[in-house]
Amino acid sequence: MYRYLFISCLYVLMAGTLRAQAFHNPSFEGPIQLHFPPPDWYACHPNSTPDTGPGSWGQALSPSDGQSFVVLVIRDYTTPEQNVEEISQFIDPPLQAGQSYYFSVDLGYLPDLAHLPGQTSLAAPCRLQVWGAPDLCQPGKLLWESPVINHASWRPYNVSFTADSSISVLRFASAHAVATAPTRGNVCLDRLSPILPGPPPQPDLGRDTTLCEGDSLWVSLPEGGVRWQDGDTARARWLSEAGTYWVDVLYPVRYARPGGTGGGWIWADTLLAATDTLVLTTRPRPNLRLGPDTLLCLGESLWLGPESPAPDATYLWADGYSGPQRQVDEPGTFVLTVSEQGCTATDRRTVAYRDCRAWLTFPNVFSPNGDGINDAFIPTFDHGVSSLTLYIYDRWGREVYASQRLRPGWDGTWRGRMVDAGLYIWAARWVDPQGTIHQDRGSLTLLR
Repeated sequence: MYRYLFISCLYVLMAGTLRAQAFHNPSFEGPIQLHFPPPDWYACHPNSTPDTGPGSWGQALSPSDGQSFVVLVIRDYTTPEQNVEEISQFIDPPLQAGQSYYFSVDLGYLPDLAHLPGQTSLAAPCRLQVWGAPDLCQPGKLLWESPVINHASWRPYNVSFTADSSISVLRFASAHAVATAPTRGNVCLDRLSPILPGPPPQPDLGRDTTLCEGDSLWVSLPEGGVRWQDGDTARARWLSEAGTYWVDVLYPVRYARPGGTGGGWIWADTLLAATDTLVLTTRPRPNLRLGPDTLLCLGESLWLGPESPAPDATYLWADGYSGPQRQVDEPGTFVLTVSEQGCTATDRRTVAYRDCRAWLTFPNVFSPNGDGINDAFIPTFDHGVSSLTLYIYDRWGREVYASQRLRPGWDGTWRGRMVDAGLYIWAARWVDPQGTIHQDRGSLTLLR
């Protein structure tokens, strides 16, 4: 059984003029050194200055774009100015009040971030906050906060917000993973896209899903750059194992940015990265075994169903019976479906009947010696046989006895003379009470 989920990803196409504000130095290019923000970026607290990586503290993460990236750490000092690292940049023209905006940024963290000897490690996840303000180093308003960035590789995030006032400065700041439990950690930034108006495009993996064991979920993405958490670049795939799946999609965007002659606009193209996450869990199916197909004798009955029915399960047989167990006394194929916590299991069992009565029984030895014990070869009747024809042959195939009497018996003679001791073959044709004709054959031993 399969469930299908088709993921629709919206590409941003030009409709009129899509005007965007581009960051200066969006990939944080600059000299690799401690306590030094990249060019075109400003730090408001000289006692807590970002670092330009990679390698400034011995970390091994490579940039996602260009040659460098920026590292923001979070601390647990008593002085707030020393806790948070942040960088800011002027936005020209300013973001307008009442307008929705979005941009993407690659985020990661350094699980191997070293610090000065004797100081507490900064190798822990934290969050990123984006603030909007009218000027540098002003408090401003929190526009967006990331989830905890606990992955040691780059992943894109869409930052989306609505400006409730004019915004001239955007500030990126580290924040504690848990506000009530301050710890030391870090977050890394790289590859900023232009700031675009409107809601962001977003891949949609749908709601977190629970599957029954054996089911699979089909996901399909349209053309574009796709990367799954396991490195797979397939646009379509089956998901069946429990786990957390995420997918990054690169959207082609064409926009107009300031910079043309006479204050005009210049057309530009970029790729905007977005991501989505799906948590997939699995649930076991009910354990149902009705057993192998069975052949019974006429008059016998059989109990079908699970030995220990689950109290919260529902049971439905193909003929409409809704109990977990049942007794059958007639032939047929019995199909049971069990449903438990949204998962079903079905099994079937075929029951057939035969007439097990021995209508005729033939002895395999007799001794016609006149002692009155077992002196004749006589079939034993149960009841109801309406006719019987019996033939006996010696080992050379010569017929030594024939009878069409209902109660035959051979005394071991042929044409009035005693036959030799040894092995003989019998063949019988008889009719049972239902009118069915039977033919049987076997061997017998004559003893003297």
